[in-house]
Amino acid sequence: MSGILGRTAAWLAGHARAVTVVTLILAAAGTFFAFRAQPQAPTESLLDRASPESNATREFERQFGSGPVLVLVQGKLDQLLLSSDLLSILSFEGCVAGNVPEDSPQPKGVCAELARFKPARVVYGPGTFINQSAVELEKQFETARRSSAKRADKAATAARHLALARGKSEKEAKSLAKKARELVYADFVRDSLNLALKYGIKSTPRIDNAAFVSRVVFDPKRGAGEPKPRFSYLFTSKDSALIQIRLRPDLSQNERRKAVRLIKEATNEPGLQLKNGKYVVTGPEVVAQDLAASLAKKLRLLLLFAAAAMTLVLLVSFRSTMRLLPLALALMAVALFYGAMDLVGAELSLAAVAAMPLIFGLAVDYAVQFQARFNEEMRGTDRLVALAEAARGGMPLVAGAWIASLAGMTALLFAPVPAVQDFGAVMMAGVATAFIYVFVAGSALMSGQGWKFRGRIVDRPRRVTARLKSPLDSLGRLILRSSLAGRIREGVFGAGRAVFSVSVEKPGRVLVVAFAVAALGVALGTQLSTTADLQKLVPQDQPALKGIKTIEDETGIAGEIDITLRGKDVTDPKVIRWLAEYEKRVLKRYGYSESEGCKGSDLCPGFSITRLIEGSQKKDRQIESLIGAIPPYFRSAIISDDGQAVNLVLGIPVMDLNRQQDLIDDLNSELNPPRGVRASISGLPVLAAKASSRIDSSRHWLSAGALIGVLIMLTLIYRNPKRVIVPFVPVALAVGWSGLFLYALGVELNPFTVTLSVLVVAISTEFSVIISGRYFQERERDEAPAKALARAYRTTGKAVFVSALTVIAGFAVLALSNVGILRDFGYVSVIDLTVALVGVAVVLPATVALWERYALERPWMR
Repeated sequence: MSGILGRTAAWLAGHARAVTVVTLILAAAGTFFAFRAQPQAPTESLLDRASPESNATREFERQFGSGPVLVLVQGKLDQLLLSSDLLSILSFEGCVAGNVPEDSPQPKGVCAELARFKPARVVYGPGTFINQSAVELEKQFETARRSSAKRADKAATAARHLALARGKSEKEAKSLAKKARELVYADFVRDSLNLALKYGIKSTPRIDNAAFVSRVVFDPKRGAGEPKPRFSYLFTSKDSALIQIRLRPDLSQNERRKAVRLIKEATNEPGLQLKNGKYVVTGPEVVAQDLAASLAKKLRLLLLFAAAAMTLVLLVSFRSTMRLLPLALALMAVALFYGAMDLVGAELSLAAVAAMPLIFGLAVDYAVQFQARFNEEMRGTDRLVALAEAARGGMPLVAGAWIASLAGMTALLFAPVPAVQDFGAVMMAGVATAFIYVFVAGSALMSGQGWKFRGRIVDRPRRVTARLKSPLDSLGRLILRSSLAGRIREGVFGAGRAVFSVSVEKPGRVLVVAFAVAALGVALGTQLSTTADLQKLVPQDQPALKGIKTIEDETGIAGEIDITLRGKDVTDPKVIRWLAEYEKRVLKRYGYSESEGCKGSDLCPGFSITRLIEGSQKKDRQIESLIGAIPPYFRSAIISDDGQAVNLVLGIPVMDLNRQQDLIDDLNSELNPPRGVRASISGLPVLAAKASSRIDSSRHWLSAGALIGVLIMLTLIYRNPKRVIVPFVPVALAVGWSGLFLYALGVELNPFTVTLSVLVVAISTEFSVIISGRYFQERERDEAPAKALARAYRTTGKAVFVSALTVIAGFAVLALSNVGILRDFGYVSVIDLTVALVGVAVVLPATVALWERYALERPWMR
C-alpha cells in the first residue's frame, strides 16, 4: 500500500493543474446539487419495517389510508358551529377531499388543484359529520313517510275490503278505510315526534339549523358549549374541533409533501376563512415534513457556524502554511458526496442528514493527518519528495484506520431500525468519498505544482498561501495572546503531558483503573433510556407540533391505536357485537366513561363502526340495518372497499413507552375474535413503542458487532498480535467510558444518537490505529520504546489532537441547535469524541508500555 500511495501522489502532483481543476469543478457541482436537495423525514424510517406490527400498519394504510393529516379548528365551539363558520368548515373539508358538487361552479386555485390531485382517501370532520347527520335524518323522515304511506294504503284497502265483505255499504267502507289510514299516519306522527324530541328538531334538519346542530353536538349537562364525550374524535373540547385527512397510500414522499403543502394553502383560501377561529395543520406526517424543512435551513446555517469554530481551532492549534486547507478539503468532499446523492436520486433522509457532521469531521481528520505528515517531511527536503514521503509513510496509517473504521460501521447495517441502517450505509459511502477526495485533491494542492505558462512552472499556490500566511499567523497570535486562550492551551497541553507521563510510568495501575471504569460504564449504560418519539426530535416552536400538543392538552390523547379485523364477512353482526364488547371492556378497564370523556383515562374511543351502531346489545337485524345505513362517505373510513376489513380506533395519551408497551401487549392478549376472523394491532404508537424496545436491546450488540468487525479487520490487515491488540484495547475501553459519561449526564438516546456507540468504536479506531502505527514505524527505526512513543505523540499524536479538537468544536455548535435531533446528536457526539480522544491519550501509552515490558520475556509479543 505504501508504494501504491506514494506513486499515486507523485502522479497527482505531476498533473496538479488538471487534478485541481477537476476536483474544484466536482466540488462546485456537488455544492449546487447538495443545496438543491430537500431532506425527507418519513416517520416510518424510525421504525422496524420487518415486524408484524409494521406489516399490519402497512396493510391498514393500504385499506384505510395513511397519515393522518390533522387540521385543528381552534375557536369557541358554539361560535364556530352555530354560525356561518360551519359552512366554511364544510367547504374546507370538501376542498381538501377534492370533491366538487355537481350544482356548483368549478373550483379555482388550490381547491381546483386538490380536485385534480385528490390526495385524500377519506376526510371526516365536524362539517361533514353534521351535514351527513342532517341528510341521514332527512332520509329517515322521508323513508318513514313513504313507508307509512304504503302501510296506510294497505291498511285502507284491507279495511275497505273487510267492510264490503261484511255487508257494509260503499260509503261505510270508505269511511273505515279513511280511519285505518289515519291510524297508520298517527303511528308515523308519533314516531316522528319521538325522533324530533330526541334531536330537538322543530324544523327540517339542516346544517344551518342552529337548534339541530346544538342538539346533535352539545351536552347541556356538562355545561354551556361542552360537546358530547362520545364525539371527542371530532369535537375535542369546547375550544376546538378536529378534521382528519387520511392520504392515499400510493402517494410517494414528494406527493405526500405536495399534499400537505396544498392542505396548508387551503387554510388560507379567502372563501374558506373562519370568522371565529383558525386552522392549524398538524399530525405526525406534518411534523415529520416540518422537521425536514427545519433541517434543510438550520443545518446549513449551523454548518457555517461549525466551520467558523473549526477555523478558529485550526488557526490556534495547527502550525502550517496552509492551515485551513483541511477544512476546505473536508467541505468540498462533503459537498461532492451529498451533491452526488441528489444527482443519482438517492433520498436525503434524516439518516443522511444526521451523518453529514460526522463525515465532515472524519474528512477534516484525514486532511489534518495528511498535511501534518507532509509538513513534517518538508523540513529540509523538496516539496514533491515530501509529498511522496507523506503519502508513502503517513497515508497507509490513515488508510488502515479508515478501513478498520469502516469494518466497525458495518454493524449499523444490521440494526433493526431502517433509519440506523440508512445511517450506516451513508456513513460508509460518505467516509470512503471523503478519504479518496482528500487524498486526490490534497496531493494536487500540497504539491505546489501550479500552472505551466510558456514552459515555466508558476508556483501560484505557494505564492497565494504566502500572502495569506501573514494575516492568518497574525490572527492566530492575536487569539493566543488573550490570557484565557493562552491559559486554556497551556492547561490542555500540560495536562496531556502529565497524563502521558503517568501512563508510561505506571501502565498497570492505569489499565486497571481504565478497565474498572469501562466495566462500570457498560453496566450503567444498560440503564440509559431510549425513545423513538419524533415529537422530541423536532423544534418545539413548530406550529404543527404545537397543534399536536394542543390536541393532547385538550383531549389527553397523543395518538391512535388501530385494531383491524379481517375476514370474508367482518360485518357479520356477531363479529361487530364481539368488537363492540371488546371495546367496551378495554375502555372500562383503562378508566374511560361516557360522562367524563377521555381526560384521565388511558384509552379513548375513536371514529369506529362501534361508535355508529351505538352499543352491542342490538339484535342482528338492527345491526345489519345500521351498517347498511352508514353513509358511503364515512363507510370507507371504517370498512374496507372489499368489505373484508373493519377497524376499531382507540386513542391513547402521552405515557412512558414501557407503560405504553404494556398497554399494547394487554390489548393484544385479548384479541380473540370469532372463528374465521383475523385481528391485528397497528398504529404509530405501537410502532414507536416497539422501535424503542428494539433500539434499546440492539445498541449493546451493535457495539459488540462493531468491536468484532474492527478486530477482524485489524487482524486481516496487520496479521501481528502487537499491531492488533495495542490499538484495540483503547477502542474497547472507550465504549464503556462513553456509557458512563452518558449515564452520568442523564442523556436519553434516540434512533440516531444510539448509533454513536458504534461511532465511538470507529473514531477511537481512527485515532488509535494512526498513533500506534506511527509508534511502530518509529520502533522499526530501532528507536527505544519510550523515545518512539514520545515521538509518535509529539508528531502524529499532536495532529490527532488538533483534528479531534476541530471536530469537537464543530459538534459543539450543533449542540446549540433548537432542533432536537441535531442538538442531541451534537451533544452526544461531543461526549463521545472527547471520550475517544482521552481514551487514546490515556490508555494507548499504558498499553504500549505494558506490552513492551512483557515482550522482553515473550518472543510472540515482539
